[in-house]
Amino acid sequence: RISDLILELCHQSSISIDDIDGFGFGLAAVSYDKGRELLFKELDRLNIAEKSILINDAEAAYKISCQDDVGILLTVGTGVIGIGKNSFGDFIRVAGKGHDSSDMGSGYWIGKEVLLKLSFNEAIIDEEPDLSQLRDLVYKRFKKNNLQSILEYVANHEDSLALKASIAKDAISISNENDIALSI
Repeated sequence: RISDLILELCHQSSISIDDIDGFGFGLAAVSYDKGRELLFKELDRLNIAEKSILINDAEAAYKISCQDDVGILLTVGTGVIGIGKNSFGDFIRVAGKGHDSSDMGSGYWIGKEVLLKLSFNEAIIDEEPDLSQLRDLVYKRFKKNNLQSILEYVANHEDSLALKASIAKDAISISNENDIALSI
């Protein structure tokens, strides 16, 4: 995906990949050795590995947002992370331990909680208006009208994380009228 994006950006901007002096990548899980190794192989295939810099996505956002290396950055998206720098210039992190660990409040976490509430309470959904509203929201999101098929689809999809996170915006939008959505 990354190499396709690079090539598409070069194509759309009519710039040869060989004319670019440097590439910077702010990527989630960049410390994941196997993934980083695969990425460098792909960058090498494009002949740009030698002029590429890889850093954590949160650190990249910090460098853009806090250009004087002073400040605190909190990002909430698929995951949640808060970072800042201590007096020695080292990054200090709060949360950011992974979407499935401690990123409570992230888009992924909210979507996962909605699906859990629905699956654990499937037998009483029709009797509880707030559960019915959440179910209908999920049906609309995935264009299906069967909770079990949605759960299987999301669990087995290669972008399962993003699919779960996609539920969050809808759940938040009804939280002022839906006590279950608000509790999540």
